[in-house]
Amino acid sequence: MDVFLIRHGRTEFNGRELFQGGGTNSNLNEIGKEQARLSSEQIKKALPDKYEVICSPLIRTSQTLELLNLDATSIVFDDRLKEINFGIWEGKSLKEVKEKFPKEVKDYYNDELNVSIPEGESIFIVVNRVEELLKELALRNIKNVVLITHGNIISLMLSKLMISNEFERVFKVPDNVSLSKIEYSNKKITLDFFNRVYY
Repeated sequence: MDVFLIRHGRTEFNGRELFQGGGTNSNLNEIGKEQARLSSEQIKKALPDKYEVICSPLIRTSQTLELLNLDATSIVFDDRLKEINFGIWEGKSLKEVKEKFPKEVKDYYNDELNVSIPEGESIFIVVNRVEELLKELALRNIKNVVLITHGNIISLMLSKLMISNEFERVFKVPDNVSLSKIEYSNKKITLDFFNRVYY
C-alpha cells in the first residue's frame, strides 16, 4: 500500500511557535492558504491516478484539503489523524511551558514515548492510533491513500514505525503542505521520499 502524507498549511500558532495539538482547532492563516494553493497542481501530479483521502477533522487540515482540490475517489475524516493532544500545554510557548510546568516538562522529556502530558496524550498512544488506521487500510487492500494530517503525526509515526528499537525521533516535523510517501506492507514501512514542498 502506498501512503502519501500531507501536512496542513501554516497557522498563526505555527508562526508564533506555540504548542498546537489536537486540542487546538486553529485556522490556516493567509500564508498557509497560499502554500496550499501554490502546491495544489504539483501535488496532484505527484499522486497516482486513483487514491482515497483520509483527513484529520481539525479545521487546519480540512481547509488544506479544500484548497488542494484533490481528485480523490473518496474523502473521509478520521479522529486518529488528529495531532497529538498537548493538554495543558496547548496554546503556550515552550518557554512558558517550562516556566509554568517544570516538573511535567522534566517527566515528559525523560520518557516522552510513554508519559502523557496532563490532560493530553503520550507518543505511544498517538503512534498506536495511527498504526491501527494503517492496519485497517491494509486489510482493505487499499492500493493508494493520501493522509492529510499534522507535523507531529508524520514525524512520530515515521520515527516509531520505521525503527524497531527504542523510540527516538529521527524524523523532523515536516514543513507545512509538504508531501511524503511511504510503502506499508506486512507491518513494515519503507520510505520513498520525505518532506517535498512545491511553493
